[in-house]
Amino acid sequence: MTAVTAFAATPAPAVLAAPVVVPAPKVVPSRLYALETDALFEFGKADFKASSFNAIENLVQNLLRDYSKVERIRVVGHTDAIGSAKLNQKLSLKRAQVVADQLKSRGVHPTRGFKVEGLGEEHLIKVSCGRKRTPENKICHAPNRRVEIVVTGAKR
Repeated sequence: MTAVTAFAATPAPAVLAAPVVVPAPKVVPSRLYALETDALFEFGKADFKASSFNAIENLVQNLLRDYSKVERIRVVGHTDAIGSAKLNQKLSLKRAQVVADQLKSRGVHPTRGFKVEGLGEEHLIKVSCGRKRTPENKICHAPNRRVEIVVTGAKR
């Protein structure tokens, strides 16, 4: 009798494709500029003070110096906690829009545009101040009243 030996078939080695190198997306740096609204606006108002134009002009000069290409500008208005939340939200949006309009009027035109937001009293920097309209509370809340400008683009 003849012995039959069975051999298991060995699978052929898998052919691996060369790895595909996908470049990482280009990270575009952003920078935050903050303007104190007490320097730009009267308390509770959204009309520029006469002295505000210098602050905006300085910001524009910094943008021209720091960026070879501005892709996007996000302008965010903030208020203090004095007054109603609804009124503060509207005021913060109006102030942010005024700042964005001033930047546009000075020739700042990001390739992907402006985004304008009003956050009212949502992101307070200083939270230990009172909510009543007193001189002490107005002074205490001063850091909360601000317009932030977040610029994304190619730095020089």
